Amino acid sequence: MFPELTRHTRVLEIVGDTIRVKAEGAAFGDLAIVENVDGEISQAKVVALDRDIVSLLVFSGGKGLSTDAVVRFLDHPPNETCSDNILGRIFRGSGEAILTVTTMPGNDVTHPVPDNTGYITEGQFYLHDGYIDPFGSLSRLKQKVIGKATREDHSQIMNAMIRFYAEAMEAEKKQIMAFELSLFDEKLIKFGGLFRERFMDIKVSMPVIEALDRCWETLAECFEPGELLMKQELVDKYFPEGL
Repeated sequence: MFPELTRHTRVLEIVGDTIRVKAEGAAFGDLAIVENVDGEISQAKVVALDRDIVSLLVFSGGKGLSTDAVVRFLDHPPNETCSDNILGRIFRGSGEAILTVTTMPGNDVTHPVPDNTGYITEGQFYLHDGYIDPFGSLSRLKQKVIGKATREDHSQIMNAMIRFYAEAMEAEKKQIMAFELSLFDEKLIKFGGLFRERFMDIKVSMPVIEALDRCWETLAECFEPGELLMKQELVDKYFPEGL
């Protein structure tokens, strides 16, 4: 299954989902295979190097992992494959596929068609014509990083963006039905267009901190600070003036 394995070593220490081993020649970002004493296999990635002590993040977590587990290095970083229109499968930390993501012609959720052409890990995207639908997508890891490995405003800004996008969709329905729009409806419609273009287009890619700053800029282009309904200390700190 893993023909490129080259070295093996035993675990020195387990701290949360991170393990430390003694090995030479490992490179930052390289993949490894961790085989537990019960035969359970998981993939891991090198996240830190201290001379010959290598720290690896175990994708399936450190719970139940023994220090007698064996680590074998693949000597290469992750190789990601995906189709052009959907990021096809979800994998366990062991690399085993657990769910086939589907396409839904005509947006008919009752007749999904399997798409086996690509891969994602620990989450899924629900796509419409190349745009992510945030209400049908999910991430299993966000609770482990939001506000911890990211920035203090991550949770608040994420919730605010999704809340305004949901309201924007309602305002767009009113517009389509030729209902009278309020000034705030017009703000929501502007926001909805910017949100889809800047964040939901599957081709968009940016670091998380840049994305958070871009979220604040987008809010500032569409709303007044008092309309955000967010923690005031975060608004005072991150809301850009003069946009």
